[in-house]
Amino acid sequence: MIRNTHNRYSKTDPLIGVVGPQWLKTMVYSVTREPKRGQIPKVVIVGPISDNDSGSQVKVLLDEKKWTQVPTIGYRVALPKSLSAEPIIAIRLTNPVRRLIPRGVPADIKLLAAAASGKVVPPETNSIEKWFLAAERIDQQRRLAMSSDVERLVNDALASVGLEARKQSLTDVALICVTNRPENANVMLANLNRQFAPNREVVLVLNAPNFDESAIRHTLQTFSRVTILERSPEVPLGQCLNVAMANTDARVVAKFDDDDCYGAHYLDEMVSALSWSGAAVVGKHSYLAYLDSENVSILRFPGHEWSFTGYVSGGTIVVDRDAVPNISFQHRTLGEDTSFIADIEKQGGLILSTGVMGFVQLRHEANTWVKKNVEFRRNSSTIGSGDIRQYLLEGEKRL
Repeated sequence: MIRNTHNRYSKTDPLIGVVGPQWLKTMVYSVTREPKRGQIPKVVIVGPISDNDSGSQVKVLLDEKKWTQVPTIGYRVALPKSLSAEPIIAIRLTNPVRRLIPRGVPADIKLLAAAASGKVVPPETNSIEKWFLAAERIDQQRRLAMSSDVERLVNDALASVGLEARKQSLTDVALICVTNRPENANVMLANLNRQFAPNREVVLVLNAPNFDESAIRHTLQTFSRVTILERSPEVPLGQCLNVAMANTDARVVAKFDDDDCYGAHYLDEMVSALSWSGAAVVGKHSYLAYLDSENVSILRFPGHEWSFTGYVSGGTIVVDRDAVPNISFQHRTLGEDTSFIADIEKQGGLILSTGVMGFVQLRHEANTWVKKNVEFRRNSSTIGSGDIRQYLLEGEKRL
């Protein structure tokens, strides 16, 4: 949908201000620059708005004393009664440094309370169920906000400042997975099948014996194409991933690990984010993890939802190959993910971190990445005792 990136425009180009949730700021930032302090934006995006919106202007602070009226563009959202939490008025700072602050915003221009920041803020509880239900509610409200006509919103904003958006269709997607553990086959196949959609294909690289290829093909028979390749156990993981990528013509390639947990809406959300953000890769910097040896669930690297970043979890890499031609993994088994992301940044590609929901990393003794739990848990918050994967899979049924 939007292919322009934030560094494309010069200092003289028109500017778009944003009053809204983090994901909305991120989306517009990927298209053009936000105003610096003292600059007047051509238009301010405000959203979401209610059906009885009557305001079309917002006051923007240029310096300590001077305000100016700026036209607004908003979008509507229908909030079901089941989610009718008390909304808040749009008073969020667009940027704490640049100080674009709305004043006198009409009371009917509202942000959904939980979607105002786009962040998952854990409640004060040691109960996984309570935490997950609260986080799920936040995510569902954000989904409702984003399900409005986001493409129209951005295109209208671009048109108002004389810019033209280039549309893209990201329908051809390949799910790739490299595995050397036949005992994980059922988990891997269940994860892949949850992501089924027309025009999606699967490419598997098996670099160990004792896989039942006929059973795998039967389980994945709904996909448009299933490619199964075999490689020696001595072949590095990065090289196997390159083999998988070389055996698909799909523009979008989504990397799956064979032991983690992926919800039914995981890939839909990732591909959608890839489409509107203009990023080369989307993934999860903040994400859920379950430590099997301790029977505890944690949130790793909290606070990085819906923002551009330099890191995402390797099991969540979804790449637009048109944005970074000739990209490949290094021929190594450890660090192939981080080096892949670093190489994309060297090519000028943007890395977008999405929300925390939809994915849980399994941490156990058989992990390829050997690391002590105390080190793994750095920069994380503990959710509670128990396995959060069951709540993810049960929660998908409620949405």
